[in-house]
Amino acid sequence: MLNLPLGLLLAFTILQSGPSETAAIERDAAADFAEELQSNLELLGEIAAMGARDQYARRLLQRHWAPDGVSGSELETYHEAIWAEVTRIDEANEARLRQILESTSWRQLAQLDRDAYQAAWLVVQHSPDADFQAEALREIEPLAREGLVRGSSYALLYDRVALGRGDNQLYGSQLGCVDGEWAVEPIDDPEHVEERRAQFGLGPMDEYVARVIEHSPGCMTSSQ
Repeated sequence: MLNLPLGLLLAFTILQSGPSETAAIERDAAADFAEELQSNLELLGEIAAMGARDQYARRLLQRHWAPDGVSGSELETYHEAIWAEVTRIDEANEARLRQILESTSWRQLAQLDRDAYQAAWLVVQHSPDADFQAEALREIEPLAREGLVRGSSYALLYDRVALGRGDNQLYGSQLGCVDGEWAVEPIDDPEHVEERRAQFGLGPMDEYVARVIEHSPGCMTSSQ
């Protein structure tokens, strides 16, 4: 048999079929397409909602970080309370993403839709489970090196995982709170950090740090 592309093979089959067979093929093709479309749309919509919850919770957190009339120990209690709500969202997102990844690999997700991949990556980046982050990092690394996903997502997750296991970061993406001010966490081989950042599409360190401070003027935590 000729090695024809699927579309040409389907057309050839239809031409060789009688009217009833052609109608059956059309019905089967339409049904298969509709089933896959609906299934994937539901998956993409769910993952997009997870990413939206992740980001909105953090934007809302920033707006509520310095409430009027609250200071001292009361402010600390207030911060703990609102962080607990963000953590609850992170844990729920992670639990559902784990279920999704039982039947869908990171490669399949990236090939299906890059926006969905990015939303899923946000869930992992903010996951409270270091082992889950490390598992995802192993699958994401080859995708980043192939250019299938953003290199920056790999670099940021690499730094998060490295710090979580007590190592220095490589790309300078993680900042910590020191005496109420943002400070870059320790970096391995800092003399070449700009080269490594450029490799994965990250801008210069000074610009990156300035953006973090601009968007998060109040020191929060490394879980942002």
